[in-house]
Amino acid sequence: MVGIIILVSFIIGVQVPIVNKLSFAEVQKILTKPAATAPSVKTPEVNQPVSTQELGGSSSWEIRKIVWTGAVNIWKANPVFGTGVETYAFAYYKYRPVEHNRVSEWNFLYNKAHNEYLNYLATTGIVGLFTYLLFISFFLFLISINLFNKKVKPIRYIGAFKADSKWDHEDPFLLALLTSFISILIINFFGFSVVILNIYLLLIPAFVLILLDLVKGERIEAAKNVYISYAQWIGVAFFGIIGLFMLFMLVRFWYADTKYALGANYSGAGQYQVAYPLLQDAVKLRNEPVFRDQLAVNDSALAATLALQGASESAGTVQNLATEALGISEKLTTAYPNNVVFWKSRVRILYTLSNLDPRFLPMALVAIKKTSELAPTDASILYNLGVLYGQNGDSKNAVEVLEKTVEYKPDYREAHFALAVFYHELAVDKNSKIIDATYHKKAIDRLEYILKYILPTDAQSKQFLDQWNKEQ
Repeated sequence: MVGIIILVSFIIGVQVPIVNKLSFAEVQKILTKPAATAPSVKTPEVNQPVSTQELGGSSSWEIRKIVWTGAVNIWKANPVFGTGVETYAFAYYKYRPVEHNRVSEWNFLYNKAHNEYLNYLATTGIVGLFTYLLFISFFLFLISINLFNKKVKPIRYIGAFKADSKWDHEDPFLLALLTSFISILIINFFGFSVVILNIYLLLIPAFVLILLDLVKGERIEAAKNVYISYAQWIGVAFFGIIGLFMLFMLVRFWYADTKYALGANYSGAGQYQVAYPLLQDAVKLRNEPVFRDQLAVNDSALAATLALQGASESAGTVQNLATEALGISEKLTTAYPNNVVFWKSRVRILYTLSNLDPRFLPMALVAIKKTSELAPTDASILYNLGVLYGQNGDSKNAVEVLEKTVEYKPDYREAHFALAVFYHELAVDKNSKIIDATYHKKAIDRLEYILKYILPTDAQSKQFLDQWNKEQ
């Protein structure tokens, strides 16, 4: 049994992060057409200092309170049956508290509530939490009435076991199992139940049932000269084949995960050509949606890289890669319409391919709008929505969204800088002559805010601040 537990924890316990951050560099280069109308959204105050949480990191307790609040918000919207088993990550995006943007781990994907009871409440509702607590309560009641209805106090015999005690011989073991069970319950309150903890949560009650003789069975004596029929041999062979097949699939899954992890790491390092065959193999071995999503992202990046190299013989390859990326992304977002990660990847894919064909840019805007609907309080998604509005020539909505972004996350340097660039576009004409002094001041205020409260050594902000102050 111990060997099985170790094997399970080894195979399942290694996880590969799948969160991809959307990033758009060189924001100042994206604006080409000045807008004629001013936004109606109120600009956040620029004279109020902010806390730069990312420098020192937020406390674990602070983060947990926010995540727990999100779990309660999920339950309030889905009180009876919750959002479904293992759907916390997607549900949390939708009901994520705005305060989450102001902690150091603001852009992490939380796929658990970091409290097993709240996790059950959010994903399975009152029904799921009630059954979970009923199981725990029944076991605690069962073991308690067998331990504490004795005249002798248990604490007296925690030390060396006395043969002449009034305890039964199994009582010390029951007390140890009870203590272990309670420790798991405490751990589950401040974290989430990993595979190995769930195994022990079920094994401990099983051990107790055996010790209390509540699970009875007859002892089978070893028989001599037992005849095994052909039908029995066929049954043994059948289950043996099933066991070997399951072992084969387990090894296959492990090998696919290894290929995926290596390919994802190469892709993250910008070595898209090296990553491509690894991700292809992973998908062939195991048609996992996460694997296909990473392959699609890598396809688009590789297509853009090959196109940038300009080799004529690679034109067909670029087209095939782009087609494969778009096809995979379309299927994933259709099959999993509420998966924020897949929608973020689709935005990334379309934006990358827009460098090859500008017609993909409006499609990227549509995708980021959908992503924002699924995660309305995520500052990074709002930032990218604002940038894409600007790239599509809608400066008014760009400013409106970016103002909301810096309101949600006041220390978001990239959002402040983008907002400054958009303000400046509204403030000057094509000849860099000031046509709106109000927007010109707002643009300068944004840059000064960055230098004063976020990053005093920001060379890019200093450069543009000096340049814009010279404008007439």
